[in-house]
Amino acid sequence: MVISRSTIRSNSLTIEYAMGSLAAAALAAVLYAVINGGGVVDAIESIITDALSKTPS
Repeated sequence: MVISRSTIRSNSLTIEYAMGSLAAAALAAVLYAVINGGGVVDAIESIITDALSKTPS
């Protein structure tokens, strides 16, 4: 069986797109977990509270 170079290239690109999509989905899952964790919300609240409690000199 003879496989043409265009078929090999096409299959390689398909695998590359699939791996890129998988990596993007994994990154989105990690970011979702970090954002929904309590640490991020506490940090943002702390920054806002500090900024509002200081009076200009």
